[in-house]
Amino acid sequence: MSAAPSFRPEPASADPVLRDLRERVSEIDRAILAAVNMRLELVSEIVRHKQASGRPLHDPGREESMLGELLRANRGRLTDDGVAELQASLLYLTKRQLGIAASVGR
Repeated sequence: MSAAPSFRPEPASADPVLRDLRERVSEIDRAILAAVNMRLELVSEIVRHKQASGRPLHDPGREESMLGELLRANRGRLTDDGVAELQASLLYLTKRQLGIAASVGR
């Protein structure tokens, strides 16, 4: 009794379409990384300004208006729930990276 021939898929690196699509995704990932780093710098400036002027760091109204802006701007496949999750993740990450999470109730 002979064994059935096994199917060995072609390595993904040998598929030029897949390779190109993955490279495009990687380019977008790098752009997202750069944008998040720029966002951290700007929010750091906002934090310093708020601290210097005695303003509270947490502004729930601003966070709500930011979500509304993102929901209105979304023209892609991301659902409203996905937009809300993305914004919540960005806010949490930003606060944690800047060491302000504890001061805003997280």
